[in-house]
Amino acid sequence: MPGTENQNQTLPLAGQRRVIAAACLFGAEVIHVDVIDEYLREWLVAGLFFLTVAVLQGVLGVALLVRQSPRTVRLAIWLSSLTAGVWLTSRTVGLNLGPMAGMPEAIGWADSISTFLELMTIAALVVRTSRAAAARRLVKRPFGTAMTVAAVTALALVALSSPAASSHPLPDLNPTCGVTSQPPLPSGSVTQCDVDDRNGPTR
Repeated sequence: MPGTENQNQTLPLAGQRRVIAAACLFGAEVIHVDVIDEYLREWLVAGLFFLTVAVLQGVLGVALLVRQSPRTVRLAIWLSSLTAGVWLTSRTVGLNLGPMAGMPEAIGWADSISTFLELMTIAALVVRTSRAAAARRLVKRPFGTAMTVAAVTALALVALSSPAASSHPLPDLNPTCGVTSQPPLPSGSVTQCDVDDRNGPTR
């Protein structure tokens, strides 16, 4: 029967796409877990956001492997789109909330790889190529999926091994000189800022 033949050709590819999407979710989850502590120290809300995202990515990855449903696919797409959108906004114009509101963050290896894996998740779940020649070859060669999963694992390991550094360290507030990158001075200390204030504006 034509319908059965088409179904038999589509299901193997659908299963491989599901495995690839799950692997990407797990890779992004591992990267997010690695930075939770750093973000918790900087801003509690940001740390809780990454914790929530990491948990959801792990749950959705398992759900895709156990039993794919339209709801699981939609949630995985929406979550990956949300995190990729937050990353793009924070690296271009800056987020309008938090201690560094309006300040674009620098682009690093870990966050770039995580966003790439999220975009791969979307592509694996959205793009349907069951009729394409490349897709048919992938069905005939299942090791292509294994190689993709291995590549995702390698990317996650590279992200974890990259030096972790904040894009913009949170400034310390000095009660006398305002925002400064130096620790606050002891009470009663005289700073150059105090001298400039008494002498008036300098040119």
